[in-house]
Amino acid sequence: QKERDLVCKPFVNSLRNYERLGLCEEGLAWTHIVNEQMRWGKGNAHQQAILGAHLKAMGRRAGWPDYVFLWPAEHRGCARLLFLEAKAPDVSIRLTGEQLKFQKLCEKYRYPHHVFTSWGDGIKYLIDYGVIRADDL
Repeated sequence: QKERDLVCKPFVNSLRNYERLGLCEEGLAWTHIVNEQMRWGKGNAHQQAILGAHLKAMGRRAGWPDYVFLWPAEHRGCARLLFLEAKAPDVSIRLTGEQLKFQKLCEKYRYPHHVFTSWGDGIKYLIDYGVIRADDL
């Protein structure tokens, strides 16, 4: 819950404000992959097992990062891609085994993948990669 309340919600609220102000790269598409339902869901173990089975049947894959960003590159027909994983600030940056596998896959194919523990650090990555135009801030 700390991850959600201290990192994810302020990060998304800030990103949405940048979008409203027209400070994000044109054509930006992004989403949060909801893998937390297994941790945040309510109910008994049986209900959790049913939810897990449904999510898996729908294609849920362990290890995917919290956020995926896609935006046009300078070259026509190409796109830029960025993966960001949020972690609670009081937890050392520990990725699960599946998250480490995904991170290594990103390294192999040279896709940027970063972990952040504060909403400000997440926004800084977006500025560094040109998702948010810092010149207009």
